Amino acid sequence: GPPHVQSHFASPAQGVPHYMMSPGQFHSPNIHGVPPSPVVDCWGLPGWFPFASGAHMQSAVVRPQPALPHPALAAYDALIKAELQELLKCCNKLGEPIAAYGQAMAVAVKSQRDMIAKALKMKRASSEEMTKMLMPTEAALNRLERLKTAGCDQHEFFRNHLQLLCGACSALGWVTTADPKGYVSDALNAVPVFARKIYEAQSVDSAAASLN
Repeated sequence: GPPHVQSHFASPAQGVPHYMMSPGQFHSPNIHGVPPSPVVDCWGLPGWFPFASGAHMQSAVVRPQPALPHPALAAYDALIKAELQELLKCCNKLGEPIAAYGQAMAVAVKSQRDMIAKALKMKRASSEEMTKMLMPTEAALNRLERLKTAGCDQHEFFRNHLQLLCGACSALGWVTTADPKGYVSDALNAVPVFARKIYEAQSVDSAAASLN
């Protein structure tokens, strides 16, 4: 053929890199006992070139890196991991109705986590959007209030336990106020009161048991 065609398809000299400006990797065949020349793929694209050798066809897979969570969401997750799991263990150890109350608390915390994740993706939520996002958390808090009332009526021994937990969970309403820190502080003020009542009741029971 013409010289420019012959030079294009001419086999490269032994050991000379064969640069190929086309997608894929071309493997020079072993002709007349001459070992193939090394192949340099200038494109770096997947090896779909029709003459590519299967052993050399390596698709370049680019795996997207997972996006890092928003710092506010990461802080929330860290708090839940550190505190909630230990609290749920204690609830399960006490048995019913505290164990069921603990599971309801976990639902409330997750509902608020989902709400925060959605809110962080918005520039500024409208009042209608905010109301809709708050609905799952509000429903979870209402359920906690109902469980507290029923538990106090049916389980006198755990009355203070339930009131302590319900008071603490009311802090989840911080998202509805302009002063979240102050709201949470006020919501947690009752926790030491009921904790002291629980401790005093246990001390009385222990003293009575020792007398018997």
